[in-house]
Amino acid sequence: DQPRSRGLGDVYKRQALSTARRILIVADQFDENTYRAGRNVQSVLLMTALELNVEQLLHADDVIVVGSALETLAQRTA
Repeated sequence: DQPRSRGLGDVYKRQALSTARRILIVADQFDENTYRAGRNVQSVLLMTALELNVEQLLHADDVIVVGSALETLAQRTA
């Protein structure tokens, strides 16, 4: 599969996030195609739960936490 930023853009439009200026997507990991596609969408930042910091959270208009990343974040703050 080729990385496709159009697909990633379609996802956030369907989720009614198109009015957000900065969208932060947090997951435990991203595959290479998702990471490459995310680089091409200017308003989207992809971060793993282990790399995420407070500054990134504060600058985001919307935050999407995918899969078990919420559990990883909870363990980091416990």
